Amino acid sequence: MSLDTNFSRGLKLDPKTTNALSHFAQRRRTLLLLRSVAGGLAFLILAMAFVAICDYLFLLSDGVRWTLSLTSYATALFAFWFLGLRHLGTHDPRSIARKLESADPILREDLLSAVELADPNEANGSIGFRNELQQKVGRHSAGLDFGKVLPVKLIKRWLLTSALVTAAFLTLFAIPQLQFARRIARAMLPMVAIERASSTEIEILKPSPATGFVAEGDAVGVVAQISGEPADEVWLQWITTDGLEGETAMTPRISGPATTQTGTLDHQDIYAANLSVGTTPLRYRIIAGDGITLWHELTPLPRPSVQSFKKRYQFPSYAKLPDRIETAEHGDLKAMTGSKVLLTVRFDEPVENAEISFGDRGVTPWELKPVEGKAQEFIATFPISSAANYQIDATSLRSGLNNPFSPQYSVTPVPDASPAVQWDSSLSNTMLVSPLDVLPMRVVAADDLPLEDVVQEYRINGGPLVRVPLPIEVPNRELNLEWDWDLLNLGNDVQAKTGENNASQNSPQLSGGDIIQTRVVAIDRKGQAGVSRFLEVLVAEPGFDRNRHEHLTPMRILTKAIAEWGEQASTVMQKASENKESTFSETIKNIDALHAQSDALTKLLQQQIQASGKSIQSSEWELLGRSIGKVDRELSNWVSEATWVREQEHEAWKSERDRATRDLTNRAKRMVQDASRIKRYAQAVFGKTLSIGIIDDVMALQDSVTPLTDLENPTSANRLPRHLKLAIGRLEAVEGLIQQHAEALPKSTQTHLDTWTNWIDSWASRLQAAIDEPSSEASAQALLTSFEKELQNQHRSGIFDARITATLSDMLRELQIQLSSSGDNVRQLLLSGEAINREKKTQQESENNSDIAARAARSLALAELQFDLARNSILKRLSQDEALHRSRINLDPQFAADLNLMHRAIDNVTENGFTAYREENP
Repeated sequence: MSLDTNFSRGLKLDPKTTNALSHFAQRRRTLLLLRSVAGGLAFLILAMAFVAICDYLFLLSDGVRWTLSLTSYATALFAFWFLGLRHLGTHDPRSIARKLESADPILREDLLSAVELADPNEANGSIGFRNELQQKVGRHSAGLDFGKVLPVKLIKRWLLTSALVTAAFLTLFAIPQLQFARRIARAMLPMVAIERASSTEIEILKPSPATGFVAEGDAVGVVAQISGEPADEVWLQWITTDGLEGETAMTPRISGPATTQTGTLDHQDIYAANLSVGTTPLRYRIIAGDGITLWHELTPLPRPSVQSFKKRYQFPSYAKLPDRIETAEHGDLKAMTGSKVLLTVRFDEPVENAEISFGDRGVTPWELKPVEGKAQEFIATFPISSAANYQIDATSLRSGLNNPFSPQYSVTPVPDASPAVQWDSSLSNTMLVSPLDVLPMRVVAADDLPLEDVVQEYRINGGPLVRVPLPIEVPNRELNLEWDWDLLNLGNDVQAKTGENNASQNSPQLSGGDIIQTRVVAIDRKGQAGVSRFLEVLVAEPGFDRNRHEHLTPMRILTKAIAEWGEQASTVMQKASENKESTFSETIKNIDALHAQSDALTKLLQQQIQASGKSIQSSEWELLGRSIGKVDRELSNWVSEATWVREQEHEAWKSERDRATRDLTNRAKRMVQDASRIKRYAQAVFGKTLSIGIIDDVMALQDSVTPLTDLENPTSANRLPRHLKLAIGRLEAVEGLIQQHAEALPKSTQTHLDTWTNWIDSWASRLQAAIDEPSSEASAQALLTSFEKELQNQHRSGIFDARITATLSDMLRELQIQLSSSGDNVRQLLLSGEAINREKKTQQESENNSDIAARAARSLALAELQFDLARNSILKRLSQDEALHRSRINLDPQFAADLNLMHRAIDNVTENGFTAYREENP
């Protein structure tokens, strides 16, 4: 909108007057604008120069510098507004008229009056006067020269000042040493990161770039080069996003051992310090002299690492194994030597330049191929031939970090070893057999790969090896093979298993003195063979029984268990007989354990009695079972009575309690002897049985040696070593039998048999020497004759321990006395019942005497307890004796029935307690 329109709107001014007012207002505005711009520019330059000077003189913090810069801008804006901008909004005609009247005296008072009278709302006076005034002012206004009315010299001072300040400002830009442009830029643009101008220049060499990503937890080396004005100290300031801050003095880096003229080491103005970076971003800057760098930020990120490994193993062709695929978090590789592995690694972020290096770091790494379409997966294929370590590294696409510290993984080739073959532990190295035996053979074969080919090899008397394939149902890495080896049909086994029918493979006829050596060979898929040790099978006479001593094993186990039980019972009751209060609870606990063991012993004894058949041993084991049962019952009764007696503390019953305690002590001492007899008798029975077995073997050995000493029919020199070997095997079998069962023998028998085993060792050595160093036929015959004579002497007097017979006789008599008869138990039951009646009568007669009544009550309670214990004991004895006797094959049915009848009779008669037979109703 034009000024004319503004001034003429609503006013009846002369057009010349309106035009004059408009031109005046426009020129005035121009001059005010020029003055405000010049003044504001001058103030801005001076204020910014002040800020730059402060920045030069002082190390201003960012906050102070921002404050100064904003204050300078505010000052310049205020000057710009105050010097002109605040007047530019005036459009009132009266105000413009006053300004014009003050600038041109000719129009004084007339111009303002004309403007006021031109307003219809304020007009007064005659119309003619107003018109004449408007014409007069219009004529004067038309001739005005506004260049003279408002000359430029009015603002000349401001223009010159601004020009001089600007010229000085621009002149300073031309002096490079002042770095004025940077200083002014820092002052005017505090929001822009501009380094402080200084005479000491700082260049950050490391890290490069100074702002970027670093690895979490690393110590980042900061290296800076200082140039320009030397600095006495160089500081590294840092601050983390979580508020931690600090500073570190940077140390100079020594460039060489030479010293400068001042005697200091030459460091070429390079300084370094370390920053420990955690998991939060860290900002840092360097201060040296008057120089200070910008804040640089290090953002910690984890180094790229392998998240998972997918391993596809490809085994050698001969292995006939399918590929094996594994997925794991670790990269350890383990496979058969000669295998290949297809390794797929997945990183935890997109990476590039993935590589795998083996061994030392100097070895050229292999590049991993990226999986198409997957920035995090890479693949490599390599053989597994030798042991090594490898490491995988890659560069993150985001941070540019690699991971030279990634873990190392192992490559472990597993050699394809030969199969491992061993006989079952139940098979001894040397076996004595009959030529008619069928031997149960067991072998374990294991290999890295499933086994398909296992054979048995054997040779007779050192002849050629015969191979017999063993059937395998399903190939496996571990085979447990069992088969029966029929010595009577050796050749038939070969034909049956190989399908061959060769006349040379007819079944050989084995005879006494033959020696068979056998082993098992396993052949793996690579063709490697593993062999077991040779077993020697010594062939005795056709009637030889290799299982002749199997019955001794369960007998030894039972004897040992009985001996341990008897020893424990003796020890427990020996402590009980000492009558110590502190050990009573432990005694009760131990007796409970003995009771539990006695039940198991009874079951084993029943089995042994049945296994003994109709021999006298069945009676011996039955006697042991009955004796153990008796001691066990007495232990239970002793615990019940001892517990009750210890609870009675009434003074009136003191003498009876002492008497009962003495009786318990005597019974405990008697049970010590009873348990000891059971132990000695069981060991003597086993020692007798073992001695009989040894004598049988020695007699069989003597029978096999006697024909060898026949001078009329001498044994062939070729067969003689085999017979000697058989004799050695029999001697060693006897010695092994003794060693196997020695722990269950009486001490005297062990000592006696030690002498016999020394004799065995001596003769085994002499016979082996005759085999290893053959002598003349006469010397061999003399050796065999001497051996045969000594065998006769040992058989007659050197094997059997005569003390066993005495022990058996003594222990048998004492155990039978110890057991007593069922009638004795019945009499004990009767005595207990009569004691009950007697104490009842005493209690009735002593109603007026409290002490006697109390004593009688306790004696009655003890008598009732003893009656119940005696009743339970005899009933249990009858049941146990019947069960033991019925375990015998040659049992006496009448005796067993009598035991049962007696049990039922006593149970029925005493069911309601004791009643004297004279008092019973007919």
